[in-house]
Amino acid sequence: MKVEDFDTPKHAEFVANFFKLNMNATRAYKATYGQELDDNTAAANASRLLTNAKVSEAVHKRIKANIMEADELLFRVSEFARSEHGQYLKTDGTVDVAKLVEDGKAHLVKGIRETKYGRAYDFHDPKQYLELQGKYLALWKERIEIDSAYQREILQLLKNGDVTQKQAMEVLGETEFRRLYQGSFEDVDSE
Repeated sequence: MKVEDFDTPKHAEFVANFFKLNMNATRAYKATYGQELDDNTAAANASRLLTNAKVSEAVHKRIKANIMEADELLFRVSEFARSEHGQYLKTDGTVDVAKLVEDGKAHLVKGIRETKYGRAYDFHDPKQYLELQGKYLALWKERIEIDSAYQREILQLLKNGDVTQKQAMEVLGETEFRRLYQGSFEDVDSE
């Protein structure tokens, strides 16, 4: 939104400060209206300002514009999982930072720190991103092994009317429920 879209130029400045200061409304209010304000006053005024229709709309629009869509998120996870930073490592163990930035891949760097040997670059651990990809693709499903005594107990609870078919299905899983009790009961979906 443009400055003229707000009730006052200060409202536009507040929104800019809100995002500049990591969405801390109190700090944004103080940066806009004066650092001498005490925190309680600034917090109350910031809270009230965030309910202003134009300010609220500007905040929500900016948040929505910056949220990753699912495809972008999966693409980023794939980059980390594939350790794409490897192509920027030089044979002497240093990182070709200029090429990394030029290629728009600076997000592959998790952190930078100074050591007594020089600058060290930390990259994201591919293992955690491989696990995320596997979960997304449902390659690894958590399974609960149920022994036949337990299954018989569930059947007895069903027969006694102590649990519903739907509850039994939640415990056993739909596939296992239908395999064990095929034809024993009317269709669960009718509950």
